[in-house]
Amino acid sequence: MNHILSPVVRVVTLATLFAACSSASTTNPDGASANGAANVNVTATVSQSVSLSPVSPTSGTNVTVRSVLTNRGTSSFELDSRVCGLDYAGSLSLTLPPGLLQCLAYSQRRTILPGDSVVTLDYQRVVSPAGAYTLRVKHAVQPEAWAELQVQVR
Repeated sequence: MNHILSPVVRVVTLATLFAACSSASTTNPDGASANGAANVNVTATVSQSVSLSPVSPTSGTNVTVRSVLTNRGTSSFELDSRVCGLDYAGSLSLTLPPGLLQCLAYSQRRTILPGDSVVTLDYQRVVSPAGAYTLRVKHAVQPEAWAELQVQVR
């Protein structure tokens, strides 16, 4: 008997594991979180969830920023969202890691079906020294929304 999981089962298993780990974070009502994750409502039916990995990076470390726009409504929703990277603001300084190229497209009009999501992963290097910072992340361009994370650089 072959005990190797099919690729679909592995993806579902990893997605379930990630979702279970992600749902353990506590988000403040204003969308900011102290543990490298945040949720914000873009509209009444579309939300943005953002996470940073590693949660507490050191200066000079490459991090992954994951943003997910999810339609929780019962009808399709159109929006403009980032396609190559994300927009950043706040006190945490990030830069594109050396040797990493990024496309020049900015945004794309998308229709998100009920229950569907748009996921963007972005890779950045932390250049801020040790300390406590805020990181604001914009994935939805129109309508515009920013999620704010609290980040501790070690």
